[in-house]
Amino acid sequence: MSDGRLDIESLRDYLRVHNWVLVESNSNRSIWSERRSEVRVFVANTEQVDFEGLADLAIQHIAEVEDRSESDVRLDISWAGWDKFSARRETATASLPMSEAVDMHVALSDLIVAGARASIEKRRIFSGGRRPAQIVRYLDRVRILPSTPGSFVARALLPLSTDLNNSLPLIGPAQSTVRLIATTMMVASKTAVSVAERFARGEVDLTAWDDAVAVGVSANLCDALARLCGYGEERFSSNCNLTVDWTWSAPDQAELSSVDISAGLAGTLALGSQYLQSDTEESSIWITGLITRLHRDSAIGPGEITIKGYIEGLDSGPRSLKVELDEGTYHEAVAAHDNGHTVSLGATVRRTARSLDVIRVNTFQVTTTE
Repeated sequence: MSDGRLDIESLRDYLRVHNWVLVESNSNRSIWSERRSEVRVFVANTEQVDFEGLADLAIQHIAEVEDRSESDVRLDISWAGWDKFSARRETATASLPMSEAVDMHVALSDLIVAGARASIEKRRIFSGGRRPAQIVRYLDRVRILPSTPGSFVARALLPLSTDLNNSLPLIGPAQSTVRLIATTMMVASKTAVSVAERFARGEVDLTAWDDAVAVGVSANLCDALARLCGYGEERFSSNCNLTVDWTWSAPDQAELSSVDISAGLAGTLALGSQYLQSDTEESSIWITGLITRLHRDSAIGPGEITIKGYIEGLDSGPRSLKVELDEGTYHEAVAAHDNGHTVSLGATVRRTARSLDVIRVNTFQVTTTE
């Protein structure tokens, strides 16, 4: 199955599925005709017979017949074994500040990870640590695409099941395992938005989130959906739309192809995430990074520091963690900050929707280079 490289078999399969018929063929080339328009394209039967040049012309004619861009047609053919997923946030200028764009892509990653984790196990919250091997294999095959014109769009290619053989399931309904992770993510997202809408109207209480866990809703997923809308400190939420363009190589699932999240629901989704985390136990974390802030109210005594870095085993990107240190350790932190040294800190924490609450610091180390 095609994996980003335009090949002969994928081009032929695309033509066959999209109303083109083989007119004639010899050892070098084949001629295909579109049933309605009778437009013809030539396809090389071997890589040695100007395959790229003929393929470019074929894609140009296909795009004209389908009234689509050539880049979209090429994407569909080259990535036949991937569904095209996008999260579109409404913006006035089709751009975002760099920090918000990065945060949106981190939220996109967290949403996909939450869907993948829920596809094999339904839980209120997924903590860090080692992921199941099949999830790691899936995530290694996810690809991120460039944005598109219009509102700000984050796009990803979601692979079909890694268990598929080289034949494309062109006829008949797709097996549920073909895109289990993508459908779990979309069903859970649609359910989370529905619960948030009903809660906002006063039709249900917070316990409605408990029932939603059975279809894949988790604290991680709700938090990711809220952040895709731009929800957070000092930011206003925007409407966001999740869309999957199911690949032509497997039957469509139209009822799962789109989820709309209104700006007003972002806070409710974050509240759902908090609720699903409310009974979680304490856990130990290890963060490594640089000290970005120092604060102490008096000349002596304990002080607060903020470390920005990566937390071992956590799904998302770099995070900032504020902790209080005793006087001696605080002086070590000041020296590390002044010298630009990396620090590592072990702590016991309780997870919340937007942060990690530090209960106690267990270890503090400064990394120096000779």
